Amino acid sequence: MNAESFKSFQAALDQAGSNAAFSVCRQDYKVLQVAATTIMAGHDASNDMVAF
Repeated sequence: MNAESFKSFQAALDQAGSNAAFSVCRQDYKVLQVAATTIMAGHDASNDMVAF
């Protein structure tokens, strides 16, 4: 393997790594969004119960 192909190989690995990290972050963001929505829904429901 010469230096040039090693560089492109390394660039491909970097790209794959950042894509993987990005998709993990996106996954976490979705989970947080769902959790926040659930908490807000639960909060609204408890407020309704207090009103009645």
